[in-house]
Amino acid sequence: MTKAEIIEMVHRRSYLPKNEAGEVTELVFEMIRQTLERGEDVKLPGFGNFMVREKCSRVGRNPKTGEE
Repeated sequence: MTKAEIIEMVHRRSYLPKNEAGEVTELVFEMIRQTLERGEDVKLPGFGNFMVREKCSRVGRNPKTGEE
């Protein structure tokens, strides 16, 4: 599902004009992003949990040549 599809669903289900549905959707995503940047987790029951995790770096390889 794309962001455009989410905006379309919000538009149809809330009867908001499409531009306002887009603004609401962007606002929700922005709030989630800011919360994650502060190092806090986001828990949306029935939807999912979002958290930032630190991972070790990996060596990338060119699939054609195998070069690192």
